[in-house]
Amino acid sequence: MVKPFLLPILLCVCCYVSVSQANQVSAQAVIGEAYDIKSKRLVYTEEHHFMEGDEHSVIYREPDGTVFAKKKIDYSRGVFTPSIKQHNQRMGEVIEINLSAAGYLQAQYQKSEHSQVEKALVSLSDIEVIDAGFNRFVKHHWDALQAGEIVFFEYFVPSRLKAITLQAESLPCAEKTSVCIEIKPKKWLFSLLLKPILLQYSGQNKALEIFEGRSNIADSSGEYHRVKIEYRPVGEVQASSTYSAINGS
Repeated sequence: MVKPFLLPILLCVCCYVSVSQANQVSAQAVIGEAYDIKSKRLVYTEEHHFMEGDEHSVIYREPDGTVFAKKKIDYSRGVFTPSIKQHNQRMGEVIEINLSAAGYLQAQYQKSEHSQVEKALVSLSDIEVIDAGFNRFVKHHWDALQAGEIVFFEYFVPSRLKAITLQAESLPCAEKTSVCIEIKPKKWLFSLLLKPILLQYSGQNKALEIFEGRSNIADSSGEYHRVKIEYRPVGEVQASSTYSAINGS
């Protein structure tokens, strides 16, 4: 039996500008609604908050609104290779990735609250993309992809504490005003374990509209849904409740 050792890739950031004033923090926000591809039922939602500077926070909620996971993303040391801290309370999964000034990635992965913490120290020269940094990577190579080029890159997989080679290429899109990108492993063997991921972007502002593939958030049994996530901007979110939820206060 082949073990699903590849953590699926969640690529889900859009470029919005945040504003902070006095004692109030405001942020542009994007909501993602994740639907199980087979049953079509809503399985969770994502709230992406783009705070001042290089910070990006994500809150994951059950369909009833209960928060079950949080993620903090910091791009200050890498445009495509951000630092990550993610805690999934459904099963106690913890992912932590920090970038050192010396050019190394320090990664920790804990599958569940009952599992041992695995650690790795990896040279950043071997890593091109981490987590949501992929969205910026796609936009950086936008023209090449639209010209029909296949773009290869080394993507860090937290559950394996190492990188795998992925490839991105543009595909015909059903929506004429949108741009579709397919992501899949370069190696044939890995492609048997990880089905292609389809991303649909707005052709006007390059905002991510749809993600279709295997989620990076496990359910309480440790299983990963294949989902279709539909994204929509919700404008400014004043901080009183939102900022507290992001920071756990």
